[in-house]
Amino acid sequence: MRRRTEDIMNAFWVVGISVCIPLAAVGLYSLQARLERWDHDRHAED
Repeated sequence: MRRRTEDIMNAFWVVGISVCIPLAAVGLYSLQARLERWDHDRHAED
């Protein structure tokens, strides 16, 4: 029984990490684009 529980938890970890890492990457990518656009607009006002 314990081995089955460990297998289920490992599967949840793999699925969770497989979902979270791409979401974090997309979030950071859009954050970088937003910050670059903000920096460009800020210097355009100078």
